[in-house]
Amino acid sequence: ATALSSPRQATLLPSHRTATHQRGKHPTPRHDTRAPSGCTPQFQSQLWLSDFTAPKMVLLPFLLWATCLANASAYVLSAARHSLCNVRARSSTISAITSSQVCVAQNTHLLFGEFCNMFQGHFDNVAQVQQDRDNGLSPREGGGHEHIHCHIEPLAHLDGLKEDQAAVLASYYFDGQPERLFRTRIYLLQACEADPDFGDCVEMAIFRVREEKEQQLKENCDSSASISWDAEDTAPDLRIPECSIFWRKIDGRFDGRMRTESIVVQSPVLKKAIVVQDDVALSEDSLWCNDRGHDTDGNYVYGNIHGIPYKMDRVQWARCPTIPTAPGQPGQSANPYRHRVEA
Repeated sequence: ATALSSPRQATLLPSHRTATHQRGKHPTPRHDTRAPSGCTPQFQSQLWLSDFTAPKMVLLPFLLWATCLANASAYVLSAARHSLCNVRARSSTISAITSSQVCVAQNTHLLFGEFCNMFQGHFDNVAQVQQDRDNGLSPREGGGHEHIHCHIEPLAHLDGLKEDQAAVLASYYFDGQPERLFRTRIYLLQACEADPDFGDCVEMAIFRVREEKEQQLKENCDSSASISWDAEDTAPDLRIPECSIFWRKIDGRFDGRMRTESIVVQSPVLKKAIVVQDDVALSEDSLWCNDRGHDTDGNYVYGNIHGIPYKMDRVQWARCPTIPTAPGQPGQSANPYRHRVEA
């Protein structure tokens, strides 16, 4: 009682605490938000604000971490979407390229098959020769054409052929008489995609026939069935260089050209160099050959002097009666043997 009666000590204990002790109860903890006596107003304001900013300061690192995580997630998601779009675009491009390549390959295969089916049989220019005679034109220097028959037959059993290759034997003889054979060639056919000069086409490499095989053909009247053919018949030494013909389909027919306007070849028959030019055309019912040559001095060697093709019609026979070769002699102006081969 004496101690509590002192004014100085009494100020150290709040009145509610004193009353609580007096009632014999435990004090209830309380947060006293009142500023200590003697504080300035500015300090009191700072103390009051600290009650609200303290929780925010605790949450700030978490908020920063969450923001960074959200930004990173958005970036990863955007990158993933962009990558997926690129993959889809590349897949679409690759698919389109592959489909295009397949279509080109299929078109080339169909083109090759169509050409091979058409490039066989018998062809003869008897109608053209008869018209020349009626017009007073004789062969060679006379401005007309020789009577030529061409027989093209597949060499299906030639060894060493690839899937996109075929070979044919071409036999040429005068006046529709097989025994008057004057030229034989093996044509090696190859399907070509996107040639730099001709696009999708058929390349025809030209090979000479060995002498023994030529003799056998003459003895068998141009029949190759009884002759054995093998890969040696298309050996590199038999190929006529730079003479390949490239066939491309134009307006329902096949036009053939060499890669250059003309070439120079060494003729084993004439024993001299010849400048050769060759333009050909193939359709369902005809084969036109504008094959002509002259020596290096410009002198005529063979072909039509006016550059008019040998217009051979497709026929279904191998032999033709000899027609008059001198102008003014009687003859027929139409080809009585011509038959169009129906598809």
